[in-house]
Amino acid sequence: KKPLMYAALASQKRHMAVYLSGTKVEELADQCTRAGLPEDTTVVVGHKLGWPGQWVKHSTLGTLAADTRGRDIRNQTVFLILPGQDAETVSKLYDACFSHGCPDSTEES
Repeated sequence: KKPLMYAALASQKRHMAVYLSGTKVEELADQCTRAGLPEDTTVVVGHKLGWPGQWVKHSTLGTLAADTRGRDIRNQTVFLILPGQDAETVSKLYDACFSHGCPDSTEES
C-alpha cells in the first residue's frame, strides 16, 4: 500500500485541490498538519458534485475526520485545502468591483 504524498505540497502552505478517495481523509489531514499547516486550516469537502446526493461541507484539518465520519464517501472526493482562508472569506474574482489589470469592458478602445 503506497502512502499519500501530500506533505511536500502542504509544506508550501498554498491552496490545494486534492481529488482522493474519501477513505483517506485521516491520512490526508495528518500529512497536512505534519507538514506545518495548522489544524484550523479551512478544508472544503465536495462529494458527488453535480450528482444526486451531492454533499459539500466546510471543515478544518482538525475536524475533517469527525466531519466526514458516517458519510458514505468511499469514492473519489474533492478536498480544497485553503491555508489562510477562513470559512467566511469570499472570493472577489467575479465581483463587479474586481480589477486585475485588464481594461474595463465599459471603457472605449
